[in-house]
Amino acid sequence: MKYCREQDIEISALKLQSNSVNICVLTIYKAPTGNVNYYTHQLDAILHTLYTATLDFIICGDININYLIGSERKNHLDTLLLTYIY
Repeated sequence: MKYCREQDIEISALKLQSNSVNICVLTIYKAPTGNVNYYTHQLDAILHTLYTATLDFIICGDININYLIGSERKNHLDTLLLTYIY
């Protein structure tokens, strides 16, 4: 709950661990009118907290950023997510 703010970022996470699988599933919602800067800041904080080199992420949900066209919002989110790929 400390990362959530209604309309800007609503998120839940499920961590699955076994001998062969180490996955974190993040489900995220950002309303179309939500604050994109707050959203990306909080997402970065969440990923920074959860990230380990042995943990894979599946991120799904409705972030209301159009990936069919180039935009500053899309580029900013892509850059953020790429920082967690090693």
